[in-house]
Amino acid sequence: MEKSQKDKFAELAQMLRSVDTDSFTIMAQNLKVLLIILDQDLKLQYGNDVFFEMVGWQPEKVIGQDYVHNFIPPEISFVVRTTLREIINKQVNNYSGSNLVLTRQNGPRYVNWNSVHLCSADGSTCSMLCIGIDITENNSLTEILRRAALEKELIVDNIEELVFFGDQNGCILEGNLALGDFLDTKLEMVVGTFCYKLLHNLSRPCVHCPLPNLLASGKSQVIATTLSDGSTWQEKIFLLKEDGVHSRKILVVMTATEAEIPKQEQPKNTSGGLKKIQGYNEIGIFSTAMQNVMNQAEILHGDRSVPVLIEGETGTGKELVARFIHFGSQDCHTPFIDINCAAITPTIFESELFGYEGGAFTGGRSGGQKGKLDLAQGGTLFLDEIGEIPVSIQAKLLRVIQEKEYFRVGGLKKQEVDVRLICATNVELEKNILAGTFRKDLFYRLEAVRIHIPALRERPSDILPLAEIFLKTLTTKKGKRFRGISGEAAQIFLSHSWPGNIRQLKNTMERVVLMWDDTEVRPEHLTFLQKPEEETGGTILVDLPAETLDLQKLTNHIIRQALAKHNGNKTATARYLNISRRVLTYRLGQLESI
Repeated sequence: MEKSQKDKFAELAQMLRSVDTDSFTIMAQNLKVLLIILDQDLKLQYGNDVFFEMVGWQPEKVIGQDYVHNFIPPEISFVVRTTLREIINKQVNNYSGSNLVLTRQNGPRYVNWNSVHLCSADGSTCSMLCIGIDITENNSLTEILRRAALEKELIVDNIEELVFFGDQNGCILEGNLALGDFLDTKLEMVVGTFCYKLLHNLSRPCVHCPLPNLLASGKSQVIATTLSDGSTWQEKIFLLKEDGVHSRKILVVMTATEAEIPKQEQPKNTSGGLKKIQGYNEIGIFSTAMQNVMNQAEILHGDRSVPVLIEGETGTGKELVARFIHFGSQDCHTPFIDINCAAITPTIFESELFGYEGGAFTGGRSGGQKGKLDLAQGGTLFLDEIGEIPVSIQAKLLRVIQEKEYFRVGGLKKQEVDVRLICATNVELEKNILAGTFRKDLFYRLEAVRIHIPALRERPSDILPLAEIFLKTLTTKKGKRFRGISGEAAQIFLSHSWPGNIRQLKNTMERVVLMWDDTEVRPEHLTFLQKPEEETGGTILVDLPAETLDLQKLTNHIIRQALAKHNGNKTATARYLNISRRVLTYRLGQLESI
C-alpha cells in the first residue's frame, strides 16, 4: 500500500533528526519543503531557505525570536502555542495539522505541518523539528475558505441573534455584525477576548460554564444566561467539526429571551473600556479616576443650567470631556462651538465672541458678523484656556452667564442667548486672581461645577491600554506589523512621567510606528523618551546666601533667564515656567517698574 503524505513526512523528520550536523544542514537546504527547528521556549533556532523565502524575512532578523509571536496570527496563537509545547514536553509524540503562517509581504499562507520531538543525548535540552508544505493554492482548501466566507456573509451576518466562533477556552475568534452592534464596538476589538470577560465582565470562566460538558460529550448545550447589563439570553453552544484549517472549536448562538431596551433608550455605560464621542473614534476609559470623570460628564449632559469648569494639565483630554458633556453617548445635533482663548489677540476677542454690527469699526463687514455666541445658540460654547481671556471681556462674559444676554460690538439691541458654557484651563485660576488677571466674581460663577482630570502619571492603569489602542490604530493606518508592547517597553511606559499626558503618549506611538516596522514595541524604539532633564530629575541647584535670601530678586532673576532662554518669546516662556502668559506679562511689568 502506498504511504500517505503524513507517513512520508514523519519518516523524513525521523531521518533528519538522526544525522550529524553537517549532513543535516546539507539535506535541509536541499529539501523542497519548509523546515524549521524550535527550542523549548518556542524560539526559532533554524529555518531552511524554502521557509525564509516564503515568509520574506532574513534569518538574522527572526532567528532567536518567539516563533508564535512572529509568524502565527493572534486569534490562533494560543492554540498553536499550546500544541507546540505539548510536542516539546513530549506529551504527544508528533503532530500533523494545518495552520496559518504570517509572511512579511504576501499575506498569510496555509501550511500543513508534521512536527516531532527532539532531545539532546543527556536529555537536558528539548526542541522540535517541523516539516511543512505550503498548501495555500490547494483547491480543496480554497473551497473550504470560500464556503466559510460565503456562509458568514449570507447567513451569519444577516440574523438578529448574537453569533460568535471561539476556541476550546472560550476565546472569541470571529463574530457577526449583530454582536458588534450589541456591544457597541468594532468586531476587531472583540477578537481575542474571552467570552466570560466580554459578556459577563468576569476575570475567570463562569462557575456554570457549559464548555467542559460540550468538549467532553461532544453534544450541543443549551443554557439560560444573564449578562453583566442584566439582560437575559438563551445560549446554544455547538462543537464544530475539524476541517484542518480553522482553529474554531465552538459556535455560540445567543437569542434574547425578553424584549431588549431599544438602543437609544439603553442606559449609557460609563464603567470603562471604549467610549464613542461624536467627531472622534472610540476613546479608552480604563482607570477609576477617568470613569468618575465620565460619570460626572454624563450627569452634566442632562442639565444645561450651570456652567462647567474643566481643569487639567495640557494633553489630558479636556476637550474630549467637554464634547462628551455636550454630545453624551448619542449623536447630538445642537452646535458645539469652541474657542481657544490663547489663540485670539485681545483686540479682536470681543468681536469674535459677541459679533459686531455693520460699521462698528474700520475694516469690518458692512453687514456685520455673527459671533461665536450666535453660532452656539441652543448648544454649547467651549472656551479653552479660559485663563487667557482678556480682563476687559470678563465682565461682559459674566453678564452672559447671569443675565443670558449681551450686546454685539457697535450694537444697541440686546441679544438673548441660550448657550451652555463649558470652560477649560491648564493653570490654577486662583493664582491668576491673586495676580489680578482674572476676575474673582467670574471665577466663582464658573466654578459652580468643577471637573478635575488627573494627569496621566496619576492614573497609570490608563497608560498601557491607551498605548495599545493607539498602536493598533496607527499600525493599521500605516500598514506596519506591530501587534503588541514587550514587557521591557511596558516598564518604560509605566515609569515615564508623561508631562504631555495623552497627547504625548499618542505622539510617541505615532513616532514608533512611523520609524520602525517590528512585531512589538521594544526598548530600543523608545530611547528618545529618556531626556537629560529626566536623568537629573529636573533638579535646580541654587547657592543659598549665608545671611538672608531676597526671594523676589531670585524670582525676577529666574524670569529673566527663562525669557532669554526662549529668545524673548513670552508664550514659550510662560509655558516653560508653568504660568499663564498674562501672569508672565504682569510679572514683566513689575520688573520694568523696578
